[in-house]
Amino acid sequence: MDVLRMLLALVLMFCAIAVSLQFVLGPLYSDIGQAELAVWYYLDMLMAFSIVATLLAQLQRKRAADRTRGDSLNRERLEANVMFFLSLLVALWFFRNWFDFLSSNHIGDQSVATLVIWYILDTLLVILVGLTGVRLWRASAPAAAGPGATRG
Repeated sequence: MDVLRMLLALVLMFCAIAVSLQFVLGPLYSDIGQAELAVWYYLDMLMAFSIVATLLAQLQRKRAADRTRGDSLNRERLEANVMFFLSLLVALWFFRNWFDFLSSNHIGDQSVATLVIWYILDTLLVILVGLTGVRLWRASAPAAAGPGATRG
């Protein structure tokens, strides 16, 4: 199970890096024509998978924090709830905008407000998906060797 979790963590971290690079470097080649749009088209599919995986991972974390901590509020419970509801917000915004993007006939069909939401979404996604990937990686990585351990 840890191998699958590590693989998912790698996919999430790759998505965060790819979206951040495209977000920053995309305007450099946007005058080539449809190149930037084509990259976003394929990245959106990876982003959709990553958002669903992040939402499920954060839901699992929230349930575990709610179950083990009782009624008291502590740092872990607060973090779990904030990350889950932020994941839910990003998922709602992303899928609404993505379906709008897929149904539009021309590049200019999207409003300025929709484009602003894409900018906010892309940056939130990088942070949220990247943090979730790092957290999954650390949770599933083998424990570090102790001071008396030797390498073979």
